[in-house]
Amino acid sequence: MTQFTRTDGYVLGATCVAFNGRGEVLVTERRSPVRWELPGGLVDPGETLAAAAARETLEETGVYVEVRGLVGIYQHPSKAILAAIFLADAIGGEPGPTAEAAVAEWTSVDAALSKLHALYRPRLQDALAARRSTVFRVHEGAKMLSVLHARDLALPARTVPHLTGTVDESSSETEHGHREGDGRTPQATGDRLR
Repeated sequence: MTQFTRTDGYVLGATCVAFNGRGEVLVTERRSPVRWELPGGLVDPGETLAAAAARETLEETGVYVEVRGLVGIYQHPSKAILAAIFLADAIGGEPGPTAEAAVAEWTSVDAALSKLHALYRPRLQDALAARRSTVFRVHEGAKMLSVLHARDLALPARTVPHLTGTVDESSSETEHGHREGDGRTPQATGDRLR
């Protein structure tokens, strides 16, 4: 993760909620601060948010992902951070320790929800609850560079067994539905960002 010294305005972050074909989610145990997170980090100058999410996921876990939808934007006013949370599919590589993560692994959604830091738990909950992605356009002036179209999101059928509780940042439990599918990971349509 690139370290920035902010002098004015917001810094941008990007995170992936990445799934494999078994419906497991990718998580990391950071070296510093020591805590369980979803892979992500800060956006480099000139880099798109989606590309940063995929790059940071690879750097932190060793897993290549394809971003397929924007879940939402998260603001941390006191630290002047804006973070984009993307849904992604694993397309290669194996998780393992990296310079930033002591552990990177695929785990069940239930296990991830129980161990993720309180900052990241709601982000996973939101990704699980999402029924449709948000449009994400990248442009220079009027010239469109790329677009992730809004579309229905379907998680692998085995992703979420039966969870109960309430969606609350202070809670480790979640209440959300998911669309039952045929177990296949859906493929992105339209232009793809990496």
